[in-house]
Amino acid sequence: MCNGLYEWASILPDLFTRGHPVYFVYAQDLNKGDSSSGFFGKPGPKNLDPLWDRFKKAVPQPPVDFTPMVQDRFGFIVEKSSVIAREMVGRLERFLSKKKIKALLVSGSTDFNFYVVKQYCRKKNIRVLSWQHGAEWFNKRMSQRNDLLNLVSSDSMLVYGDAVKNGYNSSPLAKEEKCQLVSVGMPSLKELRTISPAAPKKEMRIIWPYGGYYKNWWYSGFTPPRSDTVYYQEQMVILQNILELTRKYKQISVTVKLYHSAAFNPPWVNELANREKIRIVIEKPSFVELLPQHDLVIVDSPTTTLLQAVATQLPVFVLMSVIRWPDEAISLLRKRAYCADRAAELMQALNRFLENGTPSFEVTNQEFLRQYGAHDGHGKETALSLTEAILNDHSI
Repeated sequence: MCNGLYEWASILPDLFTRGHPVYFVYAQDLNKGDSSSGFFGKPGPKNLDPLWDRFKKAVPQPPVDFTPMVQDRFGFIVEKSSVIAREMVGRLERFLSKKKIKALLVSGSTDFNFYVVKQYCRKKNIRVLSWQHGAEWFNKRMSQRNDLLNLVSSDSMLVYGDAVKNGYNSSPLAKEEKCQLVSVGMPSLKELRTISPAAPKKEMRIIWPYGGYYKNWWYSGFTPPRSDTVYYQEQMVILQNILELTRKYKQISVTVKLYHSAAFNPPWVNELANREKIRIVIEKPSFVELLPQHDLVIVDSPTTTLLQAVATQLPVFVLMSVIRWPDEAISLLRKRAYCADRAAELMQALNRFLENGTPSFEVTNQEFLRQYGAHDGHGKETALSLTEAILNDHSI
């Protein structure tokens, strides 16, 4: 098991009880040397040729040539990646020499360290099973380049639903990588199905999960590209409406669930400090732990929190102007939640709902969730069966 458990946690107890020991390794811990730190300036031509020429030919030429901006970084990667890989492989060799490993279980292969571990295991005939971590969809390309991160160097990829599977199959990499795609779902959603608004409705407890600004630390993984500026502007519309609602209705309270790191806190959060009927949660409890304590959800950055919200029976209001799903996904989602392209429209719909209590959607509709989150509801059993097939006879 490499790095976080995530959905694999649903089957690990069964693997233990059926006699399959599980060892845990953290990919970044295998890269303990200082070879990846520091910067050694612009490498000479001998460090770059022929890879630099191949790289430039592979990149479509934009109106402005940006290659000089990345040449130093490219040289750094060329110079250091092989050194880092050798160090990591050495540590893997020492660890695996004492164990008889049949499979590597991973969730979300996000960096070079992951790639080295996965590729090494495949070279050693150890099957690599990846399980989707977080919401994914195809909109001209897989969201957040997950096809590159997950298909490459994986033997099997477990996904949340058939729409996700079809998205991976639409990727150009699907033709190059021999990776089996299996729809299994997201077992952790199952326990959320019983969450519904409190009755009788003496109060309306609203939860608003904040998705975090991406700043300049994250690549543009969405189509169209995400804008922190647009996100901030839309948040201000939501914030002003929420503040007005708490003044207008004494039974309305709001929980703002922030990102787990204070470094990502929005600039407006300090304005909410000590406000009556406004609760700020940074790290604990988690969004999932907070859901049973609330009656309505506002999702302004529809990623994994969207899947978790619509898995409940709570009314959900979704903003699609910051991160936009494909049209076919939104059509399904509208049957379960209210979707709007602008925050002003979303708040108008929210206000109407609070006044008359009649939603334009069905809180029990699962069409969207089956395609992008829960599949057939038997994800744990399917994943366990696939994993055991490999552990028992090294084949599926």
